[in-house]
Formats: sequence, C-alpha cells, structure tokens
Amino acid sequence: MWSLLCLLFFVPFVQARITDFKSDARYNATYLKNDVISHVAHLFPSINADVMSHTTQAEQYQLKPIRATLALVSQRHTPFFSWMDAKYALSINRLNQCAHDQIQAFTCLDCDDMKLKFVYSPPSGKDTRVLIVATETFLMVGFQGPSRDIPAWLADLNTQQTEFPCVRCLVNRDFYHPFTELVDPVVDAITELHELNPLLPIYLSGHSVGAALATLFAVHVNIHSPSLPITHVFTFGSPRVGNKAFALFANKMLGERWFRVMNQLDIVASVPPQSFGYHHTGQLMLCNTGTTICLIKGRNEENEGGAQEDLLRLTESTKHIQACHFTYWKETLECTSR
Repeated sequence: MWSLLCLLFFVPFVQARITDFKSDARYNATYLKNDVISHVAHLFPSINADVMSHTTQAEQYQLKPIRATLALVSQRHTPFFSWMDAKYALSINRLNQCAHDQIQAFTCLDCDDMKLKFVYSPPSGKDTRVLIVATETFLMVGFQGPSRDIPAWLADLNTQQTEFPCVRCLVNRDFYHPFTELVDPVVDAITELHELNPLLPIYLSGHSVGAALATLFAVHVNIHSPSLPITHVFTFGSPRVGNKAFALFANKMLGERWFRVMNQLDIVASVPPQSFGYHHTGQLMLCNTGTTICLIKGRNEENEGGAQEDLLRLTESTKHIQACHFTYWKETLECTSR
C-alpha cells in the first residue's frame, strides 16, 4: 500500500522535473549574420564559411545541459562554497550597474546588511568602477563590467599579451591597462578598512571585464600584499585573462575558493580563445542558461567543446545577450538601488 502511494506521488514529480529540464535545455542554433562573423573573425579563426555551411542541423550543436538531478543545491561539491556568499557576490555586480547618484542611495534588495564603504572610478575609464561594501562578516570588492554592447566589445578585443609579475605569466593587454589604473587606490582602501577590522575576510567579485579585473587583482594582492586576507573570488561571465602559467599560479593561491560562474551559452567565457594561449582560472560553476541549475565541475575546468560549441554560444549570445551574459540564476544584472 505504501509503495503504491509513493509511486503515485513520485511519477508526477518526475514528469514535472523532466518537463522543466526539457524547457531549460531547448536551445536552438541559427545562422549568424554575416556582419557579426566578420567582426569577430579575428577571435575565432576556426569559425569560417565552411563551418557555417554545416549548421543547418541545429541539434548537432546543442550543448549538453546539466540535468536537474545534478543541480547545485548545497555545499556537497566543495566545502568552500557558500550559496549565500555567492548571492552577495552577484548583488554587488547588480549594484555596479547603477549610476553614481543611485549608488549613494544604496539599497541592496537581497543583502540589507551590506553597507557601502568605497567607490572608485579611474579617471580614464568609465567601465572600470570599483565598489567595496561591508557586512558584519566580510568585505566584498566588486569590479564593474562593460556596457551592454557585447558584439562591439568582442570586435575591439585585443588578443595580445603582456607580462605579469609571476614566473612566465602573460595576461591580456586590454585587461591589464585598466587594472594598473585602479590597483593602488583600491589596495589602499582595502588596507585601511582591514586595519579597522582585521578579522574580516575579503571577497572579490566581478562580471565580464570586471571579472577579468577581479582575477588580476586577486593575483596581485596575493603577491604584493599577502597580509590582506582575500579568501574567496566569485566571477560571472569571465573572459580568459592570461596564459597557462598565470592560470596555474592563480589556482595555487585560491583555486579551491575561486568560483567562475558561467552560463552555458555565454560567448564572453570563450574569449580570448585557447588557441591564442589563454586559459581559465578557478573552479567552473557551469549553469544552464537562464536557470538556477548549476554544477561545480572542478578547478581550472575549461569550457565544453570546441569551435562548434563556440559557434552556438556566439549565435545565442548575439541574439539573446540579456539571457546569456547579463542574467545569472534568473536574476538580471541591473541596478538594485531605490
């Protein structure tokens, strides 16, 4: 009798989960516009007319979605991950979408105990603002991402590398230049706040280009200011920042506490390409685009697939940039101040 009742309850539940899963996994690949391909051809030399001619069968290029049974629902994958800390990290990236006058009236919708401590904008860059907020348990440093014109940003992205102060480390020039403008004043601000409360750990967060800046900042502080307790790094939609030596060096310092949140269909996470000598850092938290279904895959885990999957990401990101790059865990990165 009990077995029958359990079966009657369980079957509709499984059917509902399967329906949700199919909805989450329904990604359709279409042709890219010729002008989009031409603008980003320097980033994807393997994506050419021959590849495009084989994209009529959309199902061939669907990324394998994460099943709901593997969804990230607890800390079971790593002892260092906290869902609440990750939500705080996402909140500061939403706040970074606000104008300066809105930030002064700071109200975070899901983190009411966070207090704004510091706002810094380098004089030459409007898209490199840094915020520092505080709770009773940590300081959170947030690095601002780019404007929403991602196709134009991709077209302008330079793939050249420059030296970074660790052995054989090279990083992207476009990320390194704004980093050099902000690093000293931000380190000074964090040092001052840390001296007021030496027990507070420091979390870093950033979205898109801001994620690249957070990556550079984390490595820099561990080299030059090791007394500052940077214990966690959360990045969202991060591009690749440096070469393999840089990625390995970063992972030795914070690999288990570094979480790179990526939507499956976000093209920004695929640039600059590995073929140009770039590698990701941290543990990959791979999410079904537009859902809360995520899985921590492991340290320095690279993106799925090759040119075919990047083509799908480029297609979907071009058509649905809001969902692919500006929405995480069903929350849009937009101003939360009131």
